[in-house]
Amino acid sequence: MKKLSIFSIGLLIIYSCEKDNPKTDIDYSIFISCDSITTGINFYPLETYESYNSIGKPDLKLHFFTTKTYFGGGNLSCTKFVEKNELIVRFDSVKLGLILEPYSADAYIDLPEYVDRISLINGHIIDKYEVFISKKKVEIDSIVKNYTDVIYDKIFRYPENTFNFTCWTDSTDKNLCTDYLNILFNELSLVEYEFSGEGIIPYPYYSSTSSGHYVAVLKYEKESDFDRAGELLEAFTLERIPPNEGKSISLFGWNNKQFHSWTFY
Repeated sequence: MKKLSIFSIGLLIIYSCEKDNPKTDIDYSIFISCDSITTGINFYPLETYESYNSIGKPDLKLHFFTTKTYFGGGNLSCTKFVEKNELIVRFDSVKLGLILEPYSADAYIDLPEYVDRISLINGHIIDKYEVFISKKKVEIDSIVKNYTDVIYDKIFRYPENTFNFTCWTDSTDKNLCTDYLNILFNELSLVEYEFSGEGIIPYPYYSSTSSGHYVAVLKYEKESDFDRAGELLEAFTLERIPPNEGKSISLFGWNNKQFHSWTFY
């Protein structure tokens, strides 16, 4: 009986070690550099676009930034490797910028859809994370962390064929937002989209404590529907929203196509 107990304890220790140090056949020594940085690093996943004006499917990335601020800000110089299903990022140095205020140094790294593990190397220290990527969400769990931290471990991705409706109004036209929404629902086949579960919602301006702020995420059937929503916004703007009165309506599409009432004057 005593031998059985010792054997059981041994199995538990082995299981615990395997959980804390997942099996991998990657030789990390080939990625280690003598260079290192002397700051903590935070990061989070996000979907973003090639440029402010580009229209198309967003790119999945990781945004890294230093916990230390630098006068002038700067770039977090790093090297990216992909081995099998693992993303390996090595932090090499901080290159100072020219901003006249203190900011973190940061970097954006592409996150391939098939990746399920992330290793972050700083000198000889390696932090490890598991990542779960689906069409709806990205979730990151820590395995080993020493100098890094993921600040948003669950994010929603932009749902295809959706757009964020946001409207600002005041007491002089309390029905402004709902009147335009009624036009949209009468003219187009739309449904309100709900994000289910925990996670950071990707659309900007989604939450607000202002009583004059109305937001919703709406799903359409085809891209021409969203173009039609922009045409309806232009007509509604010229009829109901005088310029420079602090009232506005914006439509922000999942593919970065945007319509704003203030652009129609």
